Amino acid sequence: MNIILADNQYITRAGICLTLSEIEAQGERIVAKNKRELIDHLQKSRDAVVVLDVTNMDFDGSEDLLIVQKRFPEAEWILFSLELSETFIRNTVLGSDRMSIVMKDADEDEMRFALKSLLHH
Repeated sequence: MNIILADNQYITRAGICLTLSEIEAQGERIVAKNKRELIDHLQKSRDAVVVLDVTNMDFDGSEDLLIVQKRFPEAEWILFSLELSETFIRNTVLGSDRMSIVMKDADEDEMRFALKSLLHH
């Protein structure tokens, strides 16, 4: 299973890659630095795991994100962000059963658990 790292910050992608290596995640790591690249990668790997910092990408809110997610229903998503509004979280979680959310200030164990869970459906 491929893992798409959708974040335009190098240091965040590097940290996620390190964590994926620590939990021995299999699959190719693919980088998407904007929404267009993410869509292009999802068209080639529809069942990918997407690790997305939506606040660092060019999405226009939760509705825009849910539209993309509905185009690729086989993909698993984990939103990884420093700040998300309560409304955004509510709309996203209620709008899709394929979205998980982990805040960037979560501890190491929580992040590892979230990634392991997502990778094993």
